[in-house]
Amino acid sequence: MAENLGVEIGQGIVIAAAWLATLRWHESRAWPHFRRWACVALALAGLWWFAERVGWLSLVLVSVA
Repeated sequence: MAENLGVEIGQGIVIAAAWLATLRWHESRAWPHFRRWACVALALAGLWWFAERVGWLSLVLVSVA
């Protein structure tokens, strides 16, 4: 349990630092464009992960090779 606590604290520090670094981005003119492409990237990463977990990715890669 103690070893996981250190990992969780580290993750909290990383999230807090990222939040502080991006605190004023929403005021930028580039924000809507960044937000759109960040959402697209996250959706594609999620789709890739889902296909990998379900096993579809291995079927697609085997059929292409």
